Amino acid sequence: MKTPELTWHINTAIDFFDSAAIIFNPESYQLRPAWAAGVRSRLSAAARETLQAVFPMHWVPVTWFHQMDEPATAEQALEIMANTPAEQRVMDLYDFSYNPPEMRDIIDQIMDRGSWHEQEYQALRKLSIKDGIGKNNIKAWLNLLAATRRLGPLILPAMEEFFEIFYAEEENRVRPYLIKAAAEGKKLSADVDLITLLETLSEGINYHLRRPYKKIIFAPSFWTTPLIADIEIDHDTLFFIYGVRPANVPLIPGDQVPNVMHQALKTLADPTRLKILKLLRHQPHSPGELAKALRLRPPTVTHHLRILRQVRLIRITLSEDDRKIYEFRPDGLRGVLNSLEEFLEL
Repeated sequence: MKTPELTWHINTAIDFFDSAAIIFNPESYQLRPAWAAGVRSRLSAAARETLQAVFPMHWVPVTWFHQMDEPATAEQALEIMANTPAEQRVMDLYDFSYNPPEMRDIIDQIMDRGSWHEQEYQALRKLSIKDGIGKNNIKAWLNLLAATRRLGPLILPAMEEFFEIFYAEEENRVRPYLIKAAAEGKKLSADVDLITLLETLSEGINYHLRRPYKKIIFAPSFWTTPLIADIEIDHDTLFFIYGVRPANVPLIPGDQVPNVMHQALKTLADPTRLKILKLLRHQPHSPGELAKALRLRPPTVTHHLRILRQVRLIRITLSEDDRKIYEFRPDGLRGVLNSLEEFLEL
């Protein structure tokens, strides 16, 4: 396979939207709920209600990001949003264009009508099974689709307020980490093959490209660490967002306890997750195999695997047919133990 053109895109607007999505869904990202609630409480009731409706799931406006000139900032994203017709803003924020035609037809009908019914829920649930989207998330997504026209004019002032009360200062904290990560990524790309580069940047995903792309745009992100997002801009271009927050740097500004260490210790206190790690220590497993071995429902196992992935204790292999295989990540556990020793100054 011919090596694609590799470029790095430093864009603090990514963390602008990422931080909003995570602060409004803290439990899903191992963020301390009380702190997130404190940030939300500084918003007006109108902005808080709007952003709660806008971020039922974690999506970002990638169609804007790759078109922004560096240094790309949150203020540039707000300017693009201001210049976008109100009725188009939610569409741009989530980029529904990638959905298959049968899903797109349902989406259009819901947005035009401003409501959804049970048959549409069942149809979208069936179409979304392969993406691992839970039924509660699908209902939240349906509510968002139904409210698209109403939310369009409200998104801009809500995000402007979020910028003023939180992200204007946070952007200055995040930017140096993005710049450093981009420089390190460029250097690494000269020394390793593409698959090794993707696995290293994703912190434990054995990644298979869906097709031979001509160009891959790497975009470091602070807030989503260690998760990734790979979005096709077009048939030849992949936009690859990857987490770069160091394990010893807290997610919460000013916090004294590193977030990864804190959450990993909480994760290891759960007996089910310890059992999962023990099974994965001996051999890789799929979620279905783990569910059978532990006599648990597959959604329960998936939930635990997501948490283990967020604290960097497992590695994932993504096959060409999107099948996921999980294995234990010894260096992740060593990193947690090293962070604990460093924190306690042993």
